[in-house]
Amino acid sequence: QRWLTQSATFVMRRLIHILAAVFLLAAGCLSSVEASENNFTFKKFLNDRQWGYEVVDDPTGLAPVDPIERFELRAGDCSVTPLYDDCGTGAERTEMAQMRRPRAAVAATEWYRWHLYFPKDYPDIYPARARHGQFLQHADAHPAWVLEVGSTGAFWLGSAFDHEQRYFPLIDENQLKAQWHEIVLRIDWSSSQGRLDAWVDGEQKTAYRGPTCSSCRVFFSYGIQRSNLTKYREHYPGRELPVQVVFFSPPEMGLTDPGWIPIETVPVEKVEPIIIPPTLIPTSTDRSNGDATATDSADTSTRDPELEGSRNQ
Repeated sequence: QRWLTQSATFVMRRLIHILAAVFLLAAGCLSSVEASENNFTFKKFLNDRQWGYEVVDDPTGLAPVDPIERFELRAGDCSVTPLYDDCGTGAERTEMAQMRRPRAAVAATEWYRWHLYFPKDYPDIYPARARHGQFLQHADAHPAWVLEVGSTGAFWLGSAFDHEQRYFPLIDENQLKAQWHEIVLRIDWSSSQGRLDAWVDGEQKTAYRGPTCSSCRVFFSYGIQRSNLTKYREHYPGRELPVQVVFFSPPEMGLTDPGWIPIETVPVEKVEPIIIPPTLIPTSTDRSNGDATATDSADTSTRDPELEGSRNQ
């Protein structure tokens, strides 16, 4: 009976998101392009394995919502779909993604909130890469922004839509595992005058102003996506990539300030990103094979700031 109640709660949360989108359309709050494609619902993305995605009771007893979403990625979990050939490009994935695939640039301010949990035994897979959130651009499958665990185990946010490297540290490696973290993002999508603010556990980590996308035909995906697997196998001959498991609360989304950040919070000074000019990064430091036919260059332009920082010292 408890499981049925929790499942009903989960379904109701999804229904609320759908009804919110319908309400905005009916109220004329969105342009015709935005309204038809601003989809608040999510579906499985590039993984059909039974173990890849499950809605489960919270095993930690500490989640802000219950039930939660469990993602598990095993060696060899790859799929192929138009624009994405994970199997052919040496990538693996289990994600949920927004159903929208914009035909034109998204020109809205969007708010996102979710919680995530890395188990204590979450394994490091460096020199492979593990992403746990992406804003993908449907025009060419390039990511605009990625949330990734770096070479030292820290969790960071990085851009990938142009040749300028922007990195924002979000969670230190000694704070990442065995506890729930709340992520809140406020994004103004623009190829010139955009904005991206990020809060982790109520603390502002990013106050970026500038371009936030190129084509801006963005949609959000989350879960586990890993690439650069060939280099992992070369570094550890005969060793199979370990199983990775992470937990998420279902993401929430809004087009106006939903009140997730208290109004009385004092704005922080602008947080400058770690910028690595392309001229300082030799081609040999490319650490990724890409996650799609069109994403090879995107992975090339998103390097691990921790690794690059150590090399530039």
